[in-house]
Amino acid sequence: MTSPHHQSRHKASVLAATVFAAALLAGPSCSDTEDNLAGFTEEQVDAFVNAGIDIAIINTAAREEFLKTADKEQQNAIVAAARAEMDTVITNAPGIDMDLYVAISEAAEANPAFAEELSTRAKEQFRLLDEAHENLGEDEGEDTEN
Repeated sequence: MTSPHHQSRHKASVLAATVFAAALLAGPSCSDTEDNLAGFTEEQVDAFVNAGIDIAIINTAAREEFLKTADKEQQNAIVAAARAEMDTVITNAPGIDMDLYVAISEAAEANPAFAEELSTRAKEQFRLLDEAHENLGEDEGEDTEN
């Protein structure tokens, strides 16, 4: 039997992954003002976005693994492992805890402008990560030539 606390954490993980994925798919933000932070600080929103990127990666990997098997026990194990990993990401993320993560997720679900702001920030983080990855590849190429 699952405890109410575990069910709450599971719901939070699922909600967070769903809201974050929806935010990533949202169109570009209509406003560059800080009015779209839904009462949260820059630091809280950035912490949410950073944790959310990790959660989106976990969710995508788990989904791909889940779809590769028809065995219900394996599927349940994949889901349980992904939930635990998502909980760990949020628990260990600097500047955010589970309650704040859930609060931001719920605010994004209720406020399309805030969801767009999260999407814009997440897309910028992905762009920076891609840019850093490309630069790392170029640096490695230079090292092999010298």
